[in-house]
Amino acid sequence: MAVKEGGVGMRSAKRAKRRPSEADKQQYKQGLRDGYVQGQEAGRQAFGVPWLGTSIIIPTFDKCDYLSQCIDSILAHTPEPYEIIVVDNASTDGTAQMLVRLIGKLGHERLRWGIMEHNAGFAAAVNRGMMMARGEKLLLLNNDTIVTERWLENMTACLEQLPDVGIVGPVTNFISGSQLVSVPYETISGMHKWARKHNEPDPDRWRETDRLTGFCMLMRRELMGAIGYFDEGYAIGNYEDDDYGLRTRLNGLKLVIAGDSFIHHYGNVSIRGFGSRMEEITRHNRSFFQRKWEHADAWIEQSASMARSVTAARNELQLYPGGIAASGADGTLWWLENGCRWKIIGEWPHPAIRLAMPLLRRLRVSLEPILAEQAVFRWHGDSTAPPLPEIRDAASASEFTTAEASPADEAAIAVAASSAASSAEVAGEATGSSTVPPSLVMLPSDSLAYVESGQLRLFLNQQTVEDWGLSSKPVVRKLTQEEAEKLPVGLLIISPPQLLQRL
Repeated sequence: MAVKEGGVGMRSAKRAKRRPSEADKQQYKQGLRDGYVQGQEAGRQAFGVPWLGTSIIIPTFDKCDYLSQCIDSILAHTPEPYEIIVVDNASTDGTAQMLVRLIGKLGHERLRWGIMEHNAGFAAAVNRGMMMARGEKLLLLNNDTIVTERWLENMTACLEQLPDVGIVGPVTNFISGSQLVSVPYETISGMHKWARKHNEPDPDRWRETDRLTGFCMLMRRELMGAIGYFDEGYAIGNYEDDDYGLRTRLNGLKLVIAGDSFIHHYGNVSIRGFGSRMEEITRHNRSFFQRKWEHADAWIEQSASMARSVTAARNELQLYPGGIAASGADGTLWWLENGCRWKIIGEWPHPAIRLAMPLLRRLRVSLEPILAEQAVFRWHGDSTAPPLPEIRDAASASEFTTAEASPADEAAIAVAASSAASSAEVAGEATGSSTVPPSLVMLPSDSLAYVESGQLRLFLNQQTVEDWGLSSKPVVRKLTQEEAEKLPVGLLIISPPQLLQRL
């Protein structure tokens, strides 16, 4: 039966729109404000909270085809939770366009990337990726690698099951050092077939080593929080991985090769693109490494043993001097002493070192700043310098436990405050104010040393003194042999990594 227009059973095509009342408008505005605040709070709560997976960080420069193969192999052979972070050192071969296509396929949860303004080198790209990473484990991976079945499973087992492990690396077909293994395959398909048998889990093939190369390194997130970022003083590539491994060992942790994890490595693909210039880069990096780490071998076992004996959490701050000025990513200038920091107010006339924020956040923070003039007295090692403002327990929360800090930051700071206090007590320090500032002294051998909290601390070498800007610090006095022998020996002092980015 036909229904007349407008009759029963027929809805009007046009419905009169009701104008929102003033109350509706106010309710909408309030809801918008509440939603914004709730979203902001949810983001704040999530920021900095480690995700229970592995962040795979891939620095890359050109060689888009190799990068594509690498990512494809990760997708095919990694059932564990992971995210891929590609840091592009200003490639010009279409790498960015390839990543845009990939992210449309994988989504932002699986793949993220950062693009550097210029080719800042391997260390800088790794640092940017580490800063972006959300995983509880971090894995550095060259763009010219192909991963295999059980590669990450076996490396993770090695990291988690052995005690005192800092970094784990696999074995491969192309590398210098003890991670090299002979292989029978001639094709990539043959490689995967061989690797499937090779990668049968076998803890008997895990072994400690003195050196791991940076083509593939797995570590806990806590290691970055303990020793900071890679040294960006190394140009383009080479030796920055050796540097990070040495720092790991000096902090009492081990480097381990997971012999039951094999990945294919084409080798030096990006570096070969620099041609003869690479020889100059390698010479620079070798010289930089040798100056920084002269005499390191003789100190590693002793320093690592002493670091393990300290009840506080291991961190590179234990190998840094007090009585210095340092800044972080935001440019704020701090006075560092006794495991604490005080904001410096006024013009600072002496050297200041840029330190990584993960390390600065480990230091207890004074809510009361100090004047630059007061810090200058302490920098000179003047025994008449007025004491620093005392840091109360409540002050350890600092500005990082306010709206700027995530729950992860707050937990880390609470642990750091406890660790700093424990470390200070073990070293015989006061956990806050101190009357006698650290001072630079000369030993009977005419080499420089540091007297800090009643302990004699030796510099690894003269370059260490230069790197901390202490060569312009006045020498308070020359110790006699008897005076030097009476002082208990504290932890070694090493150079800080150079940070050219704000990290």
